[in-house]
Amino acid sequence: MIGRIFGAAIFVIAALYLNSALTYEASFGGPLGPKAFPLMLAIPALFGSASLVVFPGTSEVFAERDRRMSQLGAVVCLFAFVFLLERLGFLISTAGMVIALALLMQARPVAACIIGAIASPALWLLFDQLLDLPLPALGEWIG
Repeated sequence: MIGRIFGAAIFVIAALYLNSALTYEASFGGPLGPKAFPLMLAIPALFGSASLVVFPGTSEVFAERDRRMSQLGAVVCLFAFVFLLERLGFLISTAGMVIALALLMQARPVAACIIGAIASPALWLLFDQLLDLPLPALGEWIG
């Protein structure tokens, strides 16, 4: 029953997100436009959550406390990323998010910092330069 409730909740959130993406109008953006990425997230979320409602599975055991805390930490990291993106810029906020998520997945601190230092500029190059989706490298707090 928990799987069906979770699936229904995610389905409603994804449907609202899809509606918001379809009605969003912006005068800026790259060749894909501002609707592309929200649509790429909302449509699979709709199908995935609907499959949870129709085929909930048999395992309905909550994760252990430390797993739940790790999942909560990941959600906090994502909210912090959204909050800090404009203020610190893409490079620093992405590096911090990657490092924090790697540490939550029990990576060694040095490895987490190396991954964050490599992933952040690589993702910025991918989005800003290759896909032509403008992202601020440095935020308003830095320059």
